[in-house]
Amino acid sequence: MAGSCRGLSGQAPAAPSLIGGVPVAEGKKKHAGGRPPKFIDYAEIERMAEQGATQEEMSEAQGIANSNLRARSEFQAAYKKGQEKLRRSLRRRAVEIALDEDAKDAKTMLIFLLKNFCGMRDVWDIKQEVSGNLNVNAALRKIASTDLKDIPDVDTPAR
Repeated sequence: MAGSCRGLSGQAPAAPSLIGGVPVAEGKKKHAGGRPPKFIDYAEIERMAEQGATQEEMSEAQGIANSNLRARSEFQAAYKKGQEKLRRSLRRRAVEIALDEDAKDAKTMLIFLLKNFCGMRDVWDIKQEVSGNLNVNAALRKIASTDLKDIPDVDTPAR
């Protein structure tokens, strides 16, 4: 086997790594660049969301910029999961308090939380129909200021 480049194992030696056409020693590889990725505890994100923490509070706790944290799909999934757990917990507690006649003070706070976290709202069913040509400004301009003095004030009882 004269002229062969095979080593003791019978295999050809590995080609050297090249960076910019220059061979690099085996133990020294080029760094990928940029900062290494920051570890984010998504279980902690979910727990904080379940307790009603804001995204700003979560990013501060994780030591990462809020915009970088929100850009991660894993964060969005953990945040939504925690928020849903919070909503379920609030709804469950709402039923418990509604059935407890002694918890009058807690009911106001619960209503606030349900409106703000669960998107619930008071529904007002008001219908008002108006027909005809109404131009209030034109009608008011036609009334003389002396006529306006004769209109009783709502707060002032009529004489």
